[in-house]
Amino acid sequence: MRWRARAAIAIGDSALDAVLLFKQESMYWLTGYDTFGFAAFQCMVATGDGRVVLLTRAPDRWTAEYTSNVDDVRMWTDVEGMNPAADLRALLVDLGLEGGRVGIELDSHGLKAANWRLLEAQLDGFVMWRDESELIQELRRTKSAQEIKYHRRAAELADDAWDAAMVCAGAGAFEGDILAEMQGAVFRGGGAGMHRGGDGVVRRVRFDEPMEVNLLSSHRRVAPYGMAGGEPGVIGSNRVLRVDGSVEELGGVDQTTVAHGDRIELHTPGGGGWGAAG
Repeated sequence: MRWRARAAIAIGDSALDAVLLFKQESMYWLTGYDTFGFAAFQCMVATGDGRVVLLTRAPDRWTAEYTSNVDDVRMWTDVEGMNPAADLRALLVDLGLEGGRVGIELDSHGLKAANWRLLEAQLDGFVMWRDESELIQELRRTKSAQEIKYHRRAAELADDAWDAAMVCAGAGAFEGDILAEMQGAVFRGGGAGMHRGGDGVVRRVRFDEPMEVNLLSSHRRVAPYGMAGGEPGVIGSNRVLRVDGSVEELGGVDQTTVAHGDRIELHTPGGGGWGAAG
């Protein structure tokens, strides 16, 4: 929660009452919320008194609950003619921000032009707003010792994956085998500790007829935490191995259509370690 406290202080120091977050990386840093639904309208409201509220579409509700520490999740329904910017305005009223000073992350792939026009029409004359695309970004630049350690471990695992790829890469090598070796190297990196976290497992399902597949999985972007000083485990991943040889990466909560002969490959997360390594 110290990230929220840092954000609240920065918002107050900027003479703002709140910031509307549209950058996926800002939401992730602040709360752990991680979704592939950023192409749809969603906004996280962070206030100067430390409140955090997420407005998102209904399909991302469970993603928010499973990946983040956001307690207040509001939803808009994705139907024809819906204006989620109006829902955001209603949320701001509920938070007592009408007539307030609000920063907005305008420089974001999460706020496309069409949605900005909807939002601008709702906010003009309703609040005093200005661009604050770098406020949270600047906070993210300063890493804690734990974050630096985590990033270094991630880099080590990336190196392990590269080394594994170099062993099996060559003329005529199957890309799926190379990817499997790379993923295997990462998943063998369960969280370190006095008692090391378990490795993830790989499950593959082959489809004998065309059908629609829905996935609901967690820890695809946020690593399973360690306890009592143990290190985090490794995140999981999902993908489709198409019969034509192509590979489609999937999110933790996702949907796709498969053909006869396609395979779904699920890599479960590695467990977090327990106790400080020594």
